[in-house]
Amino acid sequence: MQIDSIESIIGRSHYEIFPNIPEEWKQFHHSGLAGCIEKCDEDRFAYSDGSVQWLRWEIHPWYRSNGDVGGIILFTENITDRKQAEIVLQQLNAELEQRVAARTAELTEVNDRLLIALLEKEQAYQLVKEQAQLLNLAHDSIITWDLNSAIGFWNQGAEFMYGWTKAEALGQEVHSLLKTQFPQPLVEIKAQLLENSYWEGELIQFTKDERSITVSSRWVVQKDGAGQPIKILEINNDITQRKQAELVLQQYIREVEDLYNNAPCGYHSLDAGGTIVRINDTELKWLGYTRDEVLHKIKFLDLLSPEGNKFFTIIFPGSNNKVGSRI
Repeated sequence: MQIDSIESIIGRSHYEIFPNIPEEWKQFHHSGLAGCIEKCDEDRFAYSDGSVQWLRWEIHPWYRSNGDVGGIILFTENITDRKQAEIVLQQLNAELEQRVAARTAELTEVNDRLLIALLEKEQAYQLVKEQAQLLNLAHDSIITWDLNSAIGFWNQGAEFMYGWTKAEALGQEVHSLLKTQFPQPLVEIKAQLLENSYWEGELIQFTKDERSITVSSRWVVQKDGAGQPIKILEINNDITQRKQAELVLQQYIREVEDLYNNAPCGYHSLDAGGTIVRINDTELKWLGYTRDEVLHKIKFLDLLSPEGNKFFTIIFPGSNNKVGSRI
């Protein structure tokens, strides 16, 4: 109902002016008429057009001179703006709490992943540390160097083999420090290394006190997570004494071969069928054959005359099976 003026509502029923008052309010009015004081700090009042108004109200009875309740006094305050602001604030707080909870869950998950990663890295670090300790204790020389040949690892075996301490070797250019002599151009070796991720061969290197040593060297490419080469692991075994022994043995073999070939008498060896498989130079000269014409092609008895063959078999019965003979 539209209210034109204050005078237009005086003397009229409250319920006529506000027909949408809920029954609950009417009960409060009756309670006030019975002498009770009623109040509400927040009350929602819905209009027929769907709009909502929030009110704070109090109901007090008023009394006649004889002490009887003459009616009620209704105090109302429109708190709609404040209430709507509170509702918006509550919604914002709820959204913020949801975001905080979601972010907290994300951070907790991230922290858990970081903790797991840290534990895994710690385990990996301990494993690498243990492996490094084992490498450091190895008798072989174990060296790592980057793609610029700068030394990054130098174990105790390398210190013992070459004479430089770890502190002296780290950061040095490995091939310059050791004055390495290669069996082929270094650029070719590196090309093979990068292609196969592995190379091995014999190198000549020099120690701190300028001693020349021969090493059996194995190179392995170490790669990063993307498969790109980052460093080279070089393992060297000193074979100097073995190489010297091989040289002595080769010299001895040459001397024996010389004595065999230039002996004053002829020597030859036969297989089970009597075919010549080895013969010295002296006997070849006597026979007038070359070594290629004789070896594995001619039986010794075929070189003799019939009389010589008969005489030889009498002196050396079973000569067809004789492995070695001297003339």
